[in-house]
Amino acid sequence: GIINEILTYSRTRELKPERVHLNAFVEELLSVYPIPAHITVDKQLGPGDPVLDVDPTEMQQAVRNLIGNAIEVMPEKGVVRVRTALVEGGAEINAKQATLKQKKGGITLQRPKAP
Repeated sequence: GIINEILTYSRTRELKPERVHLNAFVEELLSVYPIPAHITVDKQLGPGDPVLDVDPTEMQQAVRNLIGNAIEVMPEKGVVRVRTALVEGGAEINAKQATLKQKKGGITLQRPKAP
């Protein structure tokens, strides 16, 4: 429950990055997330299923928080839009970032740059 989430958040722990396929990660998370009946999920996952190096536990918590916050501001009816995309970077050649967005905000996850 919420108490365990608060306790987990308040503890300092070492990040444990793993290779994660973003689209598969989002699909799995949405399949188990308790979406209320009055909320519609509009899911658009980009092609290519970007691979990221992230801590899956921390990433799951961040995405759950974003979805939960979006649902909270829609007490009667609403749409949560979840999108993923691989976006080419600006000035740097071969710079890429994977982006996961939701309706009222978003989270951007950038791959670490090679030295």
